[in-house]
Amino acid sequence: MIIKSMSRRKNIGTLINYILKEEKESEKNSFKMKHNLSGHDKERWIKQFEFNETLRKTKRKDQVAIYHEVMSFSVHDKELINRKVLQDMAKQFVELRGRDNIYLFKQHTDQQHVHIHVAMSGTKFLTGMANRISKTDFEKFRKNMEVYQMMKYPELKRSIVYTKERTKEQDKKHTRQSNKCDIERVLKNIYFSSKSTKDFEEKLRQQGHEPYYRGGMLTGLKYEGDMKFRFSKLGYDKANLDRLDSMEQEANQKLVELDDLRNQANERGNESQRQDRFDEEVDTGIDEGDRNIDDDIER
Repeated sequence: MIIKSMSRRKNIGTLINYILKEEKESEKNSFKMKHNLSGHDKERWIKQFEFNETLRKTKRKDQVAIYHEVMSFSVHDKELINRKVLQDMAKQFVELRGRDNIYLFKQHTDQQHVHIHVAMSGTKFLTGMANRISKTDFEKFRKNMEVYQMMKYPELKRSIVYTKERTKEQDKKHTRQSNKCDIERVLKNIYFSSKSTKDFEEKLRQQGHEPYYRGGMLTGLKYEGDMKFRFSKLGYDKANLDRLDSMEQEANQKLVELDDLRNQANERGNESQRQDRFDEEVDTGIDEGDRNIDDDIER
């Protein structure tokens, strides 16, 4: 089982909304679990995560508001995994990662392999203490989770990752491939919701991925500020990125045309008002002239 950990410095609600995204009919019975959260309403859960973060005792620029972790099993073990297995592994996750945190687990079924998204509070439950562990401790946590999996579910042989012998090069290749799958999903969501290249870059940064440039041109991103990936290798070449700016230019052109139409309508309205005033003045002048003629006749 692969366990990935990502973090966010803000936008708690965005992550919770993603994890609890609208389900298809076939996903209605997918696994979901919460820990140290009350109620059954998504907005209530978001407020509880946000309130817990306000209790933070030590403020830092790089503080993590919420963690986004993912538990993934091999696609070859898919038929061996059921709701009971996922619930048991999620409970073990809480035991090993710490019961004094807030958790929200949700299975997604948008890919072939079984995987669970986990939202975990950036601070411990109602204490304000930062919920951070070192890379060494995180590696130990992943191995301990896998040892538990091997003892409890030995049939999941294809989902053994951290306890088998592998070279550093294999580890690097495996990590890169895993990160690439995550980036492809993130890029798809960001690209189709962006209004321009600038908007695209800003949304990447919000997800914790820093864009990088070559020769002044947007070339790729640094996954979580570290591992580099070229957009062209991810299916987003220069033409795709240029299309975002074209969309912005088209939108701006439509706004200009709309303003022109409004100005023309206003001008026609003003002209109509001037014509009405002119007619009124003429009618008033005629009435005055008629009265003067009548006076002369009477005299």
